[in-house]
Amino acid sequence: MAFSCINPKNIEKAFTEFYQFMMNSEHFHVFFTGQDQVDALIKIQANNFYESLSMSDEDFIKNYVDLGLMHAKMQLPFEDMVSGLSMVRDNLLKNTSIDTKKIYNIVEKMECYLAKGYLVYQFEDVLNQLQLSIDNIYGAYAEENQDVVTSALTWFLHIVKNFQAEKNLEYADILTADLCPLTSKIKALDIEPELKQRILMSHTEQHSLALSMAFFFREEDYMLANFMFAKLFAITVSLSNQIGLAVSQQAIEELHYDALTGLLLRHSLETKLLNTLNQSASANQSVAMMMLDLDHFKKINDTWGHQAGDKVLEELGQLIQNNQRENDLAFRYGGEEFLLFVSNVSFDNAQSIAERIRLQVEALTIEWEGKCIPLTMSIGGVFIEGVQLGESIDAYIEKADQNLYEAKETGRNKVIMSKFKRS
Repeated sequence: MAFSCINPKNIEKAFTEFYQFMMNSEHFHVFFTGQDQVDALIKIQANNFYESLSMSDEDFIKNYVDLGLMHAKMQLPFEDMVSGLSMVRDNLLKNTSIDTKKIYNIVEKMECYLAKGYLVYQFEDVLNQLQLSIDNIYGAYAEENQDVVTSALTWFLHIVKNFQAEKNLEYADILTADLCPLTSKIKALDIEPELKQRILMSHTEQHSLALSMAFFFREEDYMLANFMFAKLFAITVSLSNQIGLAVSQQAIEELHYDALTGLLLRHSLETKLLNTLNQSASANQSVAMMMLDLDHFKKINDTWGHQAGDKVLEELGQLIQNNQRENDLAFRYGGEEFLLFVSNVSFDNAQSIAERIRLQVEALTIEWEGKCIPLTMSIGGVFIEGVQLGESIDAYIEKADQNLYEAKETGRNKVIMSKFKRS
């Protein structure tokens, strides 16, 4: 390189002006303990810049990678290091007769391998952070949830190790999100559709950034690879946090459900039902509340045993779920008693739904020890006009319960449905 006409003092002056500017703006004060440390760094960088002009390509690359690594360990922002080189470049353009293109090329090359040095530091730093995060997840989540929460991190950990080993990753090594096993795990989460869609979008962005990062790394465009890697790390951590939050919400939501019947538990009735009632009231939609009670359940337990009784309840839970629509709610209200809330329905339709369930229970075939357990169900329901949805939940349940009691007292295996009237 024909840079013999460059005066080392011009280089040191340019670095001095840069650091003086930064120190005057108090931007660098946090990184240095005193002016002596700043002066020492200026001299190191100026000498390094000057000596690098006559280095072989191999030594030049190693020199600036090492320099970038040193700056990164000092926590000096990469953008500021690039700004310092730009000031040196501008100073040389003004004070030397060297071809402009040559100066731009050499500074661009310096920036490139300085960026690689920062990447080398980031790889090691990120690997440590990822491993720590994975270890924390193992300690915070149940075993069956650990895989889905750590998947985004363990995948990225593998990718970073390959970058660190300077392996040129291809499409087959990274793939798009739709081909990643994590996608099916996210889709399997029992969470709100909007939340699931946001997580899937973050997962898509993670793979897109990784593919871009791999391209820039292969092309040795370490400047863009540097910026891309920071984004990739941020989206990966965000994705893992989103999945962790979703899994936690799913676990909390599962506490609302009965393990045997799969129906909502009574303790969640107030919050779940009140929400749906308010939505129906806002839309002025009529609803129905039904109390369903299996006839002679104690006799089933006494005759066939409690395991047989559990089998009956499990089958009834599935039967009731099969009769639910999207906005309906079904609860296990007591031992063999269920509550079904039907939204946006007419009186006749509510009556038909109740009668259909009764007939299905009567026709249900449950075999135990080679014999069929006979089943019937009594149902008491109350139909509520949209304009009457201002009463308490207890008022509606009380009326449905009264109708259930009447069905039981008048022979069982029947439906009694009435319209709600304010007392």
